[in-house]
Amino acid sequence: AVAPKLVAVTPVTLQAFDHYIDLQGKVDADNISYVTPRGGQMQQLQVKALYIRKGDLVKKGQLLMKLDDAVQLKQLETLKTQKGYAEDIYRRTKNLWDQGIGTEVQLKTAENNVKVLNDQINTALEGWQMTNVRSEVNGYVEQLNLHVGETFTGFAGTIPQVMIVNSSSMKVVTDVPENYISKLKKGTPVNITLPDIGLEFNSTISLINQTIGINNRSISTE
Repeated sequence: AVAPKLVAVTPVTLQAFDHYIDLQGKVDADNISYVTPRGGQMQQLQVKALYIRKGDLVKKGQLLMKLDDAVQLKQLETLKTQKGYAEDIYRRTKNLWDQGIGTEVQLKTAENNVKVLNDQINTALEGWQMTNVRSEVNGYVEQLNLHVGETFTGFAGTIPQVMIVNSSSMKVVTDVPENYISKLKKGTPVNITLPDIGLEFNSTISLINQTIGINNRSISTE
């Protein structure tokens, strides 16, 4: 004889049904900084010292490299010598003026010469500061295609010499097949899994491109 089986009945009720599609994407950064020379005249300067390595965490304002500053230092030395001479002329002219000797034009000219040289020194100092290449952001050194002795121009062809990524703001970029486009909108929930680090969390779609890729017939989402 066949043993009887117990049967239970569950009432049919309305329940939410979430349908997911499984897609692969890539993690990208919102804030990417390409380190470039600050002044046009800096374009052809060589790297004297490099203070970073690929993968390093850097802070805003941190010194990344030192460029050849021989020309700037020579210019500053010359201007400081000229300023010392101009200040001496001004002191002599002022002493004579206090004794009633000389003209006011001579005094003003000597005083103005000192002022002009001070302005030139400040400008030269700004130019020298450009040989100290600093980071404009906090982040990780994602790319470093530069060595001591090479010329720092910012890019070697189309390849950035130094690229810093701020990892505090990340996004996942995914191509979605065009047949699902009608089902997507901003705010559509997504479940993100990063198997390499064992992380899983929920998020939403924040951006949907308006064009379909010609080659893959997909639309890019973030």
